[in-house]
Amino acid sequence: MSRLPLRIALLFAACSDRPLDVTGTTTTMSTGGDDPASTSTSDATTAEPPTTTHTPEPSTTDASTGAPATPDTSTTADTTTSTADTTTSTTGTTGETMVECGPPCGDPWVHGGELTINPGDDLTQFACLVEVTGHMSISGDFTSAELAVFANLRTLGDSLWIINDEVLTDLDAFACLETASDGLLFGDLPALTDASGLASVRTAPSLFFNGVALTNLPTLAPDYTGLVSFEAYQLDTITDLDSVAGWGFADDVEFFIDGAAKLTSIAGLAAPLAASGGHARISLRNFPALTSLAGLESLTSGSIAVRDAPKVPDLLPLSNLVSADEIVLAGMPKVLDLQGLDNLADTQLLQLGDCDAGFDGLGMVGLTDLGGLDSLTVASDLGLGNNTKLAALTGAPLLHSSEIVRASGNPVLTQADFDELLAQLDAPPLGCIGDWDDCFCGNLMP
Repeated sequence: MSRLPLRIALLFAACSDRPLDVTGTTTTMSTGGDDPASTSTSDATTAEPPTTTHTPEPSTTDASTGAPATPDTSTTADTTTSTADTTTSTTGTTGETMVECGPPCGDPWVHGGELTINPGDDLTQFACLVEVTGHMSISGDFTSAELAVFANLRTLGDSLWIINDEVLTDLDAFACLETASDGLLFGDLPALTDASGLASVRTAPSLFFNGVALTNLPTLAPDYTGLVSFEAYQLDTITDLDSVAGWGFADDVEFFIDGAAKLTSIAGLAAPLAASGGHARISLRNFPALTSLAGLESLTSGSIAVRDAPKVPDLLPLSNLVSADEIVLAGMPKVLDLQGLDNLADTQLLQLGDCDAGFDGLGMVGLTDLGGLDSLTVASDLGLGNNTKLAALTGAPLLHSSEIVRASGNPVLTQADFDELLAQLDAPPLGCIGDWDDCFCGNLMP
């Protein structure tokens, strides 16, 4: 089961200043002592594998429903296996012999199942750990030096979470990590400025960052197998996405950033987007310094949402977009027309202006009509909100099919303008025009 759902509700203070409350008990490792709650440092020379008892991990929220997910309350005995080869390699769960990567280690071993590291845990017991077959989470204030015990870790059968650490400055302890089968999550790490330690990662389909101080996103391994989802909040110290240029994208990638105060360029998206075939779901919110959408020229299908990007002058980099699931544009006052969407033929949703924030939302205040939608024939759901200069709905001469058309908070637009657009449609849509008291341009169900 995926541990890194898109739009994950556990946003690690993305929407508030409140720190994440991580619950759960400490995973302990025992070599046979009488007290099952005691911890001890594993002897690298012993042939007897230590055992661990897994306790429930912190609960999260189901991203599809918004409801708290039910935590795993079962307790399982996980067995940690020491290898016969005590000098150079160990055999992981895949049967692949892994050559020693980190510091010389006398007894490489594999932890079976999930592994939870909490404040106060004795980390020395994890010396020579090369693989965790399940999910691994690290929570609390651990320094880079303390985490160096994981310098031989190469494989995770699930995901790695590092959260709620105010002192961690880098990820050098994970320089040997190659595989996190479900992905990597880093949240509430205000001192984290350097992620270059992830340079060996070949497999991590999901990447999540929130509340970090990175100046650059990590450069992953040259043979990185492909990004399925990237989600980030508060990337306020990053100025570009150049590191992303070396990442591989899956055929249906989701790339989402909310909050990038200093980011001026997204050109790093160009190469992986082109290599993946041009289909992607991209959402960019709160980009006050972004000066262009250059980097999106290869986008041909999927979805694009850009909200609060006041310095972006035009939509010209979107000129190859032909078919879309969703297009949402809001808070781009320098955009004076929809040129750049000339080749767009159909879309499930076209939303111009903020339709979810009511009268306080951002509009496309530079638009006076729909000019630029020369090829658009189908817009199943057309929403127009807070576009203060929108005076006509002309500019989409081929549009003939819309199931829903709504226009809210567009003070210059008249009923006659609305009726003119409706007259060119094959069938009457659900719809309305007016102020926010009369017509809400958010989702309107049939």
